[in-house]
Amino acid sequence: MDNNIKIFNPIFLRRDKSFLLSKVSIIVLFILSIALYTVCPISVDKLYISILVFIYITGSSIFINYYKRYYSNVQWLSLSIIFLISYMIINFQIPILHLFGFEIKGLFEKFIWADINIANKSVAISTISILGYYFSYILANPLKSSGFKVTTSYSKSSSMIFLIIGSYLMYFAFFITSGSYKYGYYGNNDQLIISNYFSAAFNVFLPAMIVTKLYYINSIVLKDNKINTYIKAIGMPVSVLTFWHIMFSFFIGDRGPVISYGLLFFSLFLIQYKKIKFRHFLLILVLASVTFAIIKEARTRTSVDSYSDRLSNAYLSYTQSEYFNAVNIPMQTTVDLALSIRNLNHALYQVPENHEYMFGHYQMLQLLSCFPGLAGIYHKIILDNEYEYQGSSFFLTYMQYGKNAESGEGTMPAADLYLDFGIVGVIVGFLLFGFLSKKIDSTIINKKQVPIFFWILTLIYFSGSVYIGRATFLFYLQDVVQIYFLILFNNVIVRSLKSG
Repeated sequence: MDNNIKIFNPIFLRRDKSFLLSKVSIIVLFILSIALYTVCPISVDKLYISILVFIYITGSSIFINYYKRYYSNVQWLSLSIIFLISYMIINFQIPILHLFGFEIKGLFEKFIWADINIANKSVAISTISILGYYFSYILANPLKSSGFKVTTSYSKSSSMIFLIIGSYLMYFAFFITSGSYKYGYYGNNDQLIISNYFSAAFNVFLPAMIVTKLYYINSIVLKDNKINTYIKAIGMPVSVLTFWHIMFSFFIGDRGPVISYGLLFFSLFLIQYKKIKFRHFLLILVLASVTFAIIKEARTRTSVDSYSDRLSNAYLSYTQSEYFNAVNIPMQTTVDLALSIRNLNHALYQVPENHEYMFGHYQMLQLLSCFPGLAGIYHKIILDNEYEYQGSSFFLTYMQYGKNAESGEGTMPAADLYLDFGIVGVIVGFLLFGFLSKKIDSTIINKKQVPIFFWILTLIYFSGSVYIGRATFLFYLQDVVQIYFLILFNNVIVRSLKSG
């Protein structure tokens, strides 16, 4: 549309004013949250937390309104929306339950809060972080169309023969060496050592295979929006192995592959061809949270029980609260995810009072892990091969349980960035991720043709959107880089076969 028409079109004028209002409002809330952080009370203060939660809710409402107007409709399965929902659960469910009087049992208070007085600072950083994300997302421009054309076609299986053969070989090798896994039992740790390497290789080959097919589908227009047409376009070799892996993972209770590969495989169909309405999205969230909560409990039951017995016992367990004084609490099904806030709480409790900041070492380790061996060399030479300096999750585990911990803690973006750079690092990290999220959303929603590396980054981060809130912003970069080089190698193999 001509720029002059846009200038004098009332619809565009109203939209521009709305966007400006959204930007100004988010900036004001962002600055206000930073100001509140500077006067954070020493002792837990429900009024202070309530004000921060109100600011968070207000900012989120403004962002959703902007998002809806920007894309003409809310794409409920985008990276940003899924990330924000998981962020809400992880960073705010426990504090909000605290405000409404649902107190954590004394036995678990230190485990979750580290120190209850940390709650003020934890909620303040959570609020600042997400408002920074909103601010940069609204301010960022979408990925520009530079006339890029997809030159490599993956319409036929022969164009990705190395990826297909590699995926099936790695899966079969992993499966037969997986111990009790192949009989339907999760986490018995009786697999052969080499099985872990086969599994790691498979989880590079399979995404590479799916991504290349979706790269082709994104460059064309399917004849209709039916699911069978979409699956046919992806092809049988890719679809059969993906569906089998998803269904078997569901059977044994491994939620990760079900969610990540489900989102990856159906991404273009659900976003470009069959847009999910809000009521359907809400129904999916409710059913998924209940189902995966029960599955998570079922996989921890004794392996001598039948699968139906494990599910039955798991249902009884999931309906009762283990961590709270009240038997029944709101959103019980998402408590397991919400407990990840303990990682931020313990990071704030330990640093800088008991340990200095790491000044970028944890981010450097994640960047170097994109290339096999480099992170290990860096850790050995620069960080003296110390257990707690392998990453932020190792540090949090060490500070709570020492070097001989029987189980490990996780991490989360705010905790990971805070351990390296403090509050400044958290703000900068979320600003950058908001900027990237805008590029990713606009690419997949607007069906843009982009270079293969950014396409891989787009789909891998989208498929991991549920888990980013309990990982780190750089966590999936290793997968992106390895998949990229694997696809390049496949292209070399295919060209060699054709020329030969």
